[in-house]
Amino acid sequence: MKIPARCAAVSLLAALVVPAALFSQAAPADSDDSSEGGWIVQTVDAAPFVGKEVVLRGAASAEVSVHTPGTMQLRVYHRGSAEPTLLADQKDPITSREWRPYELTAVVPEDAERIEVDLGLSARGRVWWDEVSLTVLGGRGSAIINGDFEKASAGAPEGWSVTPESAQAGYKAVLSQDHPRSGRTSLLFFYREPDSNARH
Repeated sequence: MKIPARCAAVSLLAALVVPAALFSQAAPADSDDSSEGGWIVQTVDAAPFVGKEVVLRGAASAEVSVHTPGTMQLRVYHRGSAEPTLLADQKDPITSREWRPYELTAVVPEDAERIEVDLGLSARGRVWWDEVSLTVLGGRGSAIINGDFEKASAGAPEGWSVTPESAQAGYKAVLSQDHPRSGRTSLLFFYREPDSNARH
């Protein structure tokens, strides 16, 4: 991955690095697993992939309970549909603290308009992501924007967004310099107990 060279980019990334104090406020992986899980997503045009088999790859490092792993999945918006449907999800549990590669494959239906890439947690904990790509099986050139998580925009990883429901539940996403697989930063997605006073 290419490391941002300009000082302005470095300053922006530094502003997004998670301070140690924030970790201390995050819910530990072995605490109450009542959270329903959360996602950070990116949606891409399905046109180049319609009728083809695609592969989603990503590297992950997780601090989670073995019963509540990290999650990676593909969903698709069918023509005329406002909500996506599940296309494929990660079968190998994402529970290792060591960086490991993961991948899943699926055939994109003929009526697909958009493909949604979902990275997340099935409950409390935290997971780092890096080197995420979406390609035609056997092809090159990923459709994912900022799959190396080296760029930030408006205080968030460029090209990615935490779903509104996930954000409301307490899930957050930042670029972190503490634990990259390669390059300068990785994506850290984690759960922190919402401030009950902030809801009122």
